Amino acid sequence: PSGGGAAAPVVKAPKTEGQYGSADGEASAYFDSYAKLTIHEDMLGDAVRTEGYRDAIEKNAHLFSATSVLSK
Repeated sequence: PSGGGAAAPVVKAPKTEGQYGSADGEASAYFDSYAKLTIHEDMLGDAVRTEGYRDAIEKNAHLFSATSVLSK
């Protein structure tokens, strides 16, 4: 710009929210991967993962005392 003044700040449009978060595609692609049943089967079959969650819950039972859990 002429006149030697400071350049105007660049203002970006706010991100819009999509079905799974930001519409930038990165978050959406991440969450879309969880739409497939096989990923949940893999995670539930991962003993280190599920035992780690179990241990964390049992060691912090006081945090879950007023919660409900669905079970079969």
